[in-house]
Amino acid sequence: MIKIYISALAVVGTLSSAPCLGTVQGYAIEEVIVTSQKRSESLQDVPISVTVLSGEDLVGLKLRSGTEIGAQVPNMQIQTPYGDSQPVIALRGVSMSDYSHNQSSPVAMYVDEVYKSVGALQSLQLFDLERIEVLRGPQGTLYGKNATGGAVNFITRRPEFERAAYLALGIGNYNRWEVNGAVQETLIDETLALRAALMYTQLDGYVDNKLSGFDDQSETDDWAARVSVLYAPFSELEALLRLQKSRSEAANYGTLAGNIGSEGLGFGGYTRERLDFHENESDRNIEKDLGSEGLSITVTWNVGGRHTLTSITAYDEGDWFSPEDGDGSPLNIDHNDYFSEVRQITQEFRLSSEVSSAFDWIAGLYAGKETVDASVHYRFFNEFPESSLNQRNEFTQARTSYAAYLHTVYDLTEVLTLAFGLRYTEDESELEQFRAFVGGIDPVSGLEVLSQTIPATGGVVPTRRFVDRDWSGKVGFDWQMSKEILLYISYSEGYRSGAFNGQAFIDVAELTQVDPEEVASWELGVKAQLFSNRLQLNGAVFHYDYSDQQFLNVTPELLQLLVNADESRVLGAELELLALPIEDVSLRLGLGFLDSEYKQLTLGGVDLSGNELITAPEWNINAAFDWEFASGKWGTFVLHLDSVYTDDQFFDAANTRRISQEGYWVSNGRLTLRSEDDRYDLALWVKNIEDKHYTTYALDLQAFFNYDIMNRGQPRTYGAEITWRY
Repeated sequence: MIKIYISALAVVGTLSSAPCLGTVQGYAIEEVIVTSQKRSESLQDVPISVTVLSGEDLVGLKLRSGTEIGAQVPNMQIQTPYGDSQPVIALRGVSMSDYSHNQSSPVAMYVDEVYKSVGALQSLQLFDLERIEVLRGPQGTLYGKNATGGAVNFITRRPEFERAAYLALGIGNYNRWEVNGAVQETLIDETLALRAALMYTQLDGYVDNKLSGFDDQSETDDWAARVSVLYAPFSELEALLRLQKSRSEAANYGTLAGNIGSEGLGFGGYTRERLDFHENESDRNIEKDLGSEGLSITVTWNVGGRHTLTSITAYDEGDWFSPEDGDGSPLNIDHNDYFSEVRQITQEFRLSSEVSSAFDWIAGLYAGKETVDASVHYRFFNEFPESSLNQRNEFTQARTSYAAYLHTVYDLTEVLTLAFGLRYTEDESELEQFRAFVGGIDPVSGLEVLSQTIPATGGVVPTRRFVDRDWSGKVGFDWQMSKEILLYISYSEGYRSGAFNGQAFIDVAELTQVDPEEVASWELGVKAQLFSNRLQLNGAVFHYDYSDQQFLNVTPELLQLLVNADESRVLGAELELLALPIEDVSLRLGLGFLDSEYKQLTLGGVDLSGNELITAPEWNINAAFDWEFASGKWGTFVLHLDSVYTDDQFFDAANTRRISQEGYWVSNGRLTLRSEDDRYDLALWVKNIEDKHYTTYALDLQAFFNYDIMNRGQPRTYGAEITWRY
């Protein structure tokens, strides 16, 4: 693979000396400005592997939630263990296998540079966005919170000093209704501006519940709103206040009971043999309830024209109740409830030099505190009281993080640059008020009876505490090979703090804690603009040494322990191409490759060394075609087509073929009529054109329940929308 990629670099070098085919035509790919390195820079000047989805891309791709962006980013996969409202992100094979509500992801999520720590804060971000930046590889020397896998940055549209507004109304199948809009107004000329945005989406569940008297599942009833106020009293100082609130309330997501054994689901005889892929017979009508609200203030002060001081202060609250019918049947075999409330406050200070000399730098301080109150309630075999097993726990977890980081760039020559970064992190975690209970259904009364097991003597477990300290860094070289081509090589380290086990129920021995995860990465990349910038070619190859990955390990005695895997290895590559072959046509192609392996891993007493990493398909491809045609007084038609291929992937470290997902394509389309003055759009769209059946998550439950739990991908959806702009 590395030899192939080096050959590709040689080809790029040859192309750069070829004639510029676009000179006569006079059109080119528009420059994309990103802030992935905490400065406004051209995407092609940033020596890291980053994919950018603009606000226009999000509209054209009809992306509703964060769970959908992975299809458009090479080597990005998203699992949905709690349905499509909550993304579990994997980048370059770096993922998580413990989905407890108290766990933070190895891929950090930011909204306007504010870190969103856990699932209760991460839903409903895709509205009124300027762009999304997905950074692959360890992050630390430029970000408040360190991460081993990468970072996903949602950048919202900020107020401007001009009057503007838009409103989009849409309908579709599954009784879909949606509204998106924003209004912007100048309150004081060149000093005070306001922008308010909202979204609302409602659609019936696409899992048809055949059980009489019970709702269809995986329905959507979401709303979110954001108000942003920009205050700029003079040119060197500005303050940006953002307030947001969101809520998602709908029927639970409708799990699929797959691979049911001959004795039936839960050994109770039920086989779902009469049902199609998107049908259930679920006996739970309880709705999920997921919401968040937050406030952030970003102050930017240009000090003397030579330095910029940035302060980002944020407070967030979130709550998450997720009821699950894990068997998707009329039997009460596997009914579970997950609940959490989180409160988070963060503060970041950043001082940066102006980009005007051979030596530039950014230095930052970060502090954050997060408190999670969590509870899990499992109900197993309540259909048969004599065999029932119910488990419940509750606890409070508090995490406090402090960090200091420095990122420097030094021009060794006119074409060669050295980048160096260093970071110190200290994370303190506390587990408080932990209690666990085990019991079942009383056959006489039919009521649930639970007895406290942790601690066995009653009361609560004494507060547990640990502190992680870590030094990490980055060093790299950038070579401006020509005006059109940038080559870079870098070594970087990532860190994810240790954690407490949120899945302890039976014995105090389950209250394990794990060491931090670490990733050491080597990366070689290229950014190329060819043929008068009618062709962009960005690519990278990388090698990861991934140590101490955190896993939930179920022992033969049915204890659930949070443990560290010793060592993993990932070798991979990405290639992204954007081309304008003619003036009205654009083509996009993304290609990802992963070769992953657990070098040392034992779970449940089984040696899994040599297996592939979870959600790390060998190949993934995304392609898109856009064509503007038939222009006239009525406007212009725009045709968009895209297709995504995901190779075979495993959902467990055991690489259980039975619950893996075979490779599949999903294709989408959109036809838009845009008015001549760009004030109106009328669009028809369709997603999953072929109505492909695929799973986005699976868990092996054969030994205990005689089936496997799976979550489905969305079926074919289609609709129409009209957009008005002012």
